[in-house]
Amino acid sequence: MKSTKLQTGFRRWVSLVMAAVLAASLLCMGQPVVAQGLTQGDFQYQLTDDGVEITRYTGDSAQITIPETLEEQPVVGIGPAAFALNQTIEELTLPSTLEYIGDSAFLLCENLSRIEFSQSAPQVLQAGESILRNTAWWEVQPEGLVLLGGTALGWKGKAPITLVLDGRVTAVADQAFSSNYLPSASNLLRVEAGDSVQWLGSRVFAGQSSLNSAFLSDSVTHLGEGIFSGCSPDLLLETYLGSAAEAYAQIWGIRCEAVCRHDYRWYYNPQPVLGQVSTGTLRCANCQEEIDQITFLTGDLTGEGGAPDENIDLLDVMALAQYLVNENLPEGIYLDYQGDGCVDVLDVMTLIQYRLSVF
Repeated sequence: MKSTKLQTGFRRWVSLVMAAVLAASLLCMGQPVVAQGLTQGDFQYQLTDDGVEITRYTGDSAQITIPETLEEQPVVGIGPAAFALNQTIEELTLPSTLEYIGDSAFLLCENLSRIEFSQSAPQVLQAGESILRNTAWWEVQPEGLVLLGGTALGWKGKAPITLVLDGRVTAVADQAFSSNYLPSASNLLRVEAGDSVQWLGSRVFAGQSSLNSAFLSDSVTHLGEGIFSGCSPDLLLETYLGSAAEAYAQIWGIRCEAVCRHDYRWYYNPQPVLGQVSTGTLRCANCQEEIDQITFLTGDLTGEGGAPDENIDLLDVMALAQYLVNENLPEGIYLDYQGDGCVDVLDVMTLIQYRLSVF
């Protein structure tokens, strides 16, 4: 037991030393930016094409609110190590205009325990590596996905067999689940990123040698470098045809299985006209796969048969009205008699007018 405690303490000491070295190097790298001399209050910053990036905080307040704007420009970024090693910050309010946070931005801000957004969290917040590790905020997060807004920063606790990036997740930080930060690599076999995920940083799963399958939805439009570097050589990436993930697999030489994202719609031939027979085909708009077909007399909702002028009657009018009341339209039967793109009371009136016209 004593040996285990010593090993754990040693690993934490090494981690802190490495973090401090990384933060210090990033601070040095940031010096040319600060030399531009843009300062407002305790914030040093630079102007970018999209707005303002905070490059350094020089104050000593325990509660910090990063403004929404500087120089009437939106604050869109926090640069690498901008707040790193600050021991006085306890509470932080981030602007809703924020688009990205750089590597180690708040690394070793050990007393930082509370973070909130001034309004709502950004829909997609890009994040670099290790932006909030070794903070009090990180320590109090529950086991499982660690989220800042919709951005997954990492995982606490034992690695799952299947990592599901669920509907809460819109972005994943650089190296969030790499072997550098998720040591239980032998457990992680599969990753699933659903329709909410749009942005994946660099080397997100790097070094997870047991990871052998992944699903990325076509909602993912940005994939950073080396996402699967060091994973199983047999890794299979599953995605949809035409997606960014399919192109990424080709570039990085990853086995890929891309399937059609079926979008089934009804197509009619000929175009339905009241009192005439038409055929409806349920077909995928993407791959043209057909899965159903029906033939019907346009306007005959009760299926009595017979000649059109005898078949389309008050019962059909009542049936259409009932469908509208119950919001339960029959599958595949063409009901947009008005041709305005929706089925409503105007179509009921059109059906009545047709019935009156055949007498």
